[in-house]
Amino acid sequence: MRRYEKPCDFPDCHGKAKAHGLCTGHLDQRGRGVPLRPIKRRRPTCTFKGCRKKHYANGLCRGHNDQRRRGEELRPLGQWGRGRWVDPKGYVWVKAPKGYPNATGKSGWIMEHVLVMSELLGRPLRKGEQVHHRNLIKSDNRPENLELWTTNQPTGARVSDMLAWCHLFIEQYQDAPESIVRPDDGLV
Repeated sequence: MRRYEKPCDFPDCHGKAKAHGLCTGHLDQRGRGVPLRPIKRRRPTCTFKGCRKKHYANGLCRGHNDQRRRGEELRPLGQWGRGRWVDPKGYVWVKAPKGYPNATGKSGWIMEHVLVMSELLGRPLRKGEQVHHRNLIKSDNRPENLELWTTNQPTGARVSDMLAWCHLFIEQYQDAPESIVRPDDGLV
């Protein structure tokens, strides 16, 4: 591999000369037939105060650029242990009570809407249960905006089997709070 040691001949350029005394950036400008001008230096680190992560775009690291792209106020990264954060899809995550069944792995995080629904039901969510945001705003985790959904229905079953399953399903949810089982039809 060839190493280039000679600096670019363009004034105040920090690049290494590759050919004709110019760096690759100035060679590109010359090849396109445009007047040579200073090359923007890429920032080595994020410009957010206190962040030392590698520059990604717009003067920011990947995490801060994602915050900017989502229209959020820029805040320090790595606040995981503080108890609340919003993922890129817009869901709010909170620190779950220790040993909570619906929490993820060893980290103990849970989506806030799952925790709110679990508190309303007085139990953790079961397999096949989901929480739906009625107004489709994923960060709006008010109890009146949440619905309990189930994907736990059989497909292609005999009528007698379906009736048996329906009775089992009714038994399973007969103690659910009224607000969960029969929410009003208007959007919140």
